[in-house]
Amino acid sequence: MLSSNNAGLWFRLIIFMLLSAVLALFIGQSFIAQSEQKRLVSYAQEVLAQGVAVAQESRDTMQRILLLGNVPCSDADLRELSLLSFYALNLRDVGRIENDRLICSAGWGRLNPPIPLFPPDLTTSTGTQLWTAMERLVDPRITADIASNGGVATITASAAFRRYSQPPQGYSATLINKNLEHPYQTFGSLTLPP
Repeated sequence: MLSSNNAGLWFRLIIFMLLSAVLALFIGQSFIAQSEQKRLVSYAQEVLAQGVAVAQESRDTMQRILLLGNVPCSDADLRELSLLSFYALNLRDVGRIENDRLICSAGWGRLNPPIPLFPPDLTTSTGTQLWTAMERLVDPRITADIASNGGVATITASAAFRRYSQPPQGYSATLINKNLEHPYQTFGSLTLPP
């Protein structure tokens, strides 16, 4: 038989073990949560950095084309558009817009007839027009993101965000403008409030 002294000792030992187990569980869960938070922040930073890189390359390319001073869609202009498109990392094509129609591009040449564009999804305060997932561009099988300023259009490469198209399990992200008016890209299943 256990004496009351031994029973009290066993009781304290069991309580100590249970508290130790709860503490270990809490510390383990805290470590897992911190680790997951670091992974989530890293993923978000990568997505944002890629979005910034795409936007910057688009702006820089539009600016270079505007500085060329070529007659839009002339042979010289198409050669320069092709060269800029060739060296672009995140752009699939560059072209010219006139009267809300795509009139030529590096990849498709002069378009006859020009391709009418839907109204842009967003026009920024600087006059840049943005179309997200514009369907049936030149070919019914093509869906593309387009940015335009000053009659110059850049078309984002479909591969620009391919790395993020299947986010890790339980993750989702969206690239949205600073005024929270326009989502550029969404990765995973994410429902945004209106």
